[in-house]
Amino acid sequence: MDWTIGIPGNKIKDEVISVVNFKSDYKVMVIYPEDQINGIGSWGERERLNKNKTHFAGPWNHWPVSQMPNDGRYAPKQDRITHSALGGAGPRDFALYGFTNKEIKELIPLGRFFNNAPSIEIMNGASEAKFIQSEKAYHIDVADPSVFFIINASKESPLVNPAVVLKSWKTSGVKLAIDGKNINPGKNFRYGVEYDTKGNPQLLTCPF
Repeated sequence: MDWTIGIPGNKIKDEVISVVNFKSDYKVMVIYPEDQINGIGSWGERERLNKNKTHFAGPWNHWPVSQMPNDGRYAPKQDRITHSALGGAGPRDFALYGFTNKEIKELIPLGRFFNNAPSIEIMNGASEAKFIQSEKAYHIDVADPSVFFIINASKESPLVNPAVVLKSWKTSGVKLAIDGKNINPGKNFRYGVEYDTKGNPQLLTCPF
């Protein structure tokens, strides 16, 4: 999408991934839930400060970054700008935001995982398991200190850096094996124990 001749329209109607092509090494990326948007567009037509001088929405100077008294929306002084807007899709509940140095095509597996996560099968040690899209995490209700589960990944439903939340975790030691291979704690296996709103311990890890 090109802003050089005005506020652009988006001709693609089934997209869920957006990358803002700044000149920085890392660019803003957003992956939207496919059932919560009806297209990624661009802001600006109704919200431009000066329609004869800029194509961009804003500029804004929201409190508390700007200390100058204002209505919290438009910047009365150009040296007080805190941000401008390029685009968005307005999802109903949530979206996956981040920074990336990859080409947008390289984000397709992450988009597929976020919107079509592989199913999970509990083989032993847990009563229930499900994927929570807003957390990009599998939640597993632990029933036994030893938990064995299978994630059915595929090309259409890949597994990309998921989080795993083991609820009601009560043991102190943590050991992990993937496909029968033991994984030592380190860069590829980090974990920690947090407590839910009822005070129950839960083990959080990103082991893949």
